[in-house]
Amino acid sequence: MKKFLSIIIMVAMILTLVSCGSAKEEQNNVSQSASNETTQTKTAENTKDANASTTENKGNTQETTANKSNSKTLIVYFSRVGATNFSDKVDVVASASLNSGKNGLVGNAEIIANIIKEETNGDVFQIKTVDSYSETYGDTVDQAAKEKKDNARPKLSSHVDNMDNYDIIFLVYPNWWGTIPMPVYTFLEEYNFSGKTIMPLCTHEGSAMGSSKGDIASLCPNAKLLDGLAIRGRDVNSSNTKESVNDWIKKSGIAN
Repeated sequence: MKKFLSIIIMVAMILTLVSCGSAKEEQNNVSQSASNETTQTKTAENTKDANASTTENKGNTQETTANKSNSKTLIVYFSRVGATNFSDKVDVVASASLNSGKNGLVGNAEIIANIIKEETNGDVFQIKTVDSYSETYGDTVDQAAKEKKDNARPKLSSHVDNMDNYDIIFLVYPNWWGTIPMPVYTFLEEYNFSGKTIMPLCTHEGSAMGSSKGDIASLCPNAKLLDGLAIRGRDVNSSNTKESVNDWIKKSGIAN
């Protein structure tokens, strides 16, 4: 009888231990499941926040792009730099129209265009040609003479998509054979300048503006053509030139 009771007690103890172990395992499983659910929830929330942040950033980028420029002033310039494939061996010191800048060659017209930009905060556009001019200055002079004789209109590789947005046009160019370079003719004939104000500025080495102002007036008869300014090419980097350009703009009464 005692032996039978002992067996019953042992069986009861074993069942109790098994039951406790199962309960503990179930509790661990529930705890782990809750932990996983919490982690998944936090991950989902973080992902949602990240997506919201990305969407917000995209919206800001689109807005910034849309409002990139509200300027009504366009500064157009033509220069040998940008219309010529210069080699690394080009002699900047011996040239009257080339300058050495931080990012490479800079033409006289570009230097003037940047001075105007500082004063007006206008947009800058460079007239570029499909066919390049010769690196040799003498050959470029000869080519320019032939283009003028032939009344040529060199094809351009750069174009203004939103010309209607601009009211004031600064036109900066070198004096080639007494007038504007023929690529500038092409540019002026490409757009309607009716009602716009044009301010011409010419770089030269002795012949000032030549007939360029009259030629611009003929090409843009319905534009308002203000007094031009002639700057010697060799003087573009002087402080006097910057003062002259700024005074010219202020006297016109169109500065932003």
